[in-house]
Amino acid sequence: MSHGTNRQIKNLLDVSTEEKRNFLNSFDYVLTDCDGVIWTIVKPIEGAGEGVSALHENGKRVIFISNNSVRSHEKYVEKFKEGNINASIDDVLHPSLATICYLRKINFKGLIYCIGSSEFKKKLQEAGYEYIDGPNEQIEDFVTLWKAVKDDNPVKAVIIDTDFNVSSAKLIRAEIYLKNPECLFIAGTTDMMLPITKGFKIIGVGPYYKILEEASGRRAVVVGKPGDALKDIVIDKYNIKDPKRVLFIGDTLEQDIGFGTKCGFKTLLVMTGSATKMDLLTHPKKQELPDYYLEAFGDFTKVFDDVTVKNKI
Repeated sequence: MSHGTNRQIKNLLDVSTEEKRNFLNSFDYVLTDCDGVIWTIVKPIEGAGEGVSALHENGKRVIFISNNSVRSHEKYVEKFKEGNINASIDDVLHPSLATICYLRKINFKGLIYCIGSSEFKKKLQEAGYEYIDGPNEQIEDFVTLWKAVKDDNPVKAVIIDTDFNVSSAKLIRAEIYLKNPECLFIAGTTDMMLPITKGFKIIGVGPYYKILEEASGRRAVVVGKPGDALKDIVIDKYNIKDPKRVLFIGDTLEQDIGFGTKCGFKTLLVMTGSATKMDLLTHPKKQELPDYYLEAFGDFTKVFDDVTVKNKI
């Protein structure tokens, strides 16, 4: 598939057996997104479990890097089982866990104002961090709004992640805290749109954290994909010595492929989630285009079959 930048983006199934073999031999780690790659919101993606098994059977370490902190650890394990995937929660990194890694790395002490899911807040609390949130009541006038958003709490960090109950009042309160230049500003997921099913997306967290950046004049430390802070967290957490020996798989160009490129990983796009083939043809940022693509994660079984039949890798 050609692109306006004159870069050829090939379906991995269509390349020669030798090129497949060289590619499979070029990485030891596989870091993969989950939503839109391994499963949809409602069910496992057909063949994904077999694709993960094929990678495991050929000596690849598979790690799941998600932008979804709404799903509990128990739900992650449940979804792995539904998809016949041999994995545990230790194989998963998502924004709440990445946030905790970052806060520990900088030895953060202090009160947090959190716009996020109950699961995200639970993880902060379990890690020993104190947070406040809200307002959660309905507000209909400016006097009530002001009383709800202005306080003297000594907030040292504002964190925003997925919150299905985000409101104007919460964003206003966050921006007031961010007027203090010593208050940290951290963002988890930054997805502008979230794929629910094939061809159907909803607004993600991205627009809200962008509102806060514009209103405050601050730039968030992004611990979700494709953040610079996440790059260091991933490499440190999984003891990655050579980024060139890592493959990143995703369904979005900016969050997944852009992150993989930023880290120096090889990249592969699957077409079961957010990105389309038209996106591959028209996307203007070369650094957010993959090395290869597959129609679905399960196609890895066909790739390994082709190479194994003709010559053991």
